[in-house]
Amino acid sequence: MTEHRVLIVDDNLEYAETMAAALAKRGFATTVAFDAHTALELVETVQPQSMLIDIALPDMSGWSLARLLGARPRAPRMIAVSALGQAIHCTRSTAAGFKRHIVKPAKLAELVAALREPHVA
Repeated sequence: MTEHRVLIVDDNLEYAETMAAALAKRGFATTVAFDAHTALELVETVQPQSMLIDIALPDMSGWSLARLLGARPRAPRMIAVSALGQAIHCTRSTAAGFKRHIVKPAKLAELVAALREPHVA
């Protein structure tokens, strides 16, 4: 069985690297991108099954990134992980193609559960 590949997209370097290390300890193969454009490049090489994406990225919003990724064949499962947690933010995440919207600080158990949910592209 191959490892579940997860691409973490967050401009908070410490948060992203800490999350990547914690998920790696739980059996996930993690890669980190600190902006949306790098994430778009990494999607081609890493081919993640899932992505954890912050909404407030420096070069484009996580919502815009999700729309771009969602237009691709076999898009990865996308989970928003953001400090933006009002109902309007969750609604925008759903409209952009995110399967879940998890508010920071995210509990590791919640992220692991979301990543392990069955996914249909």
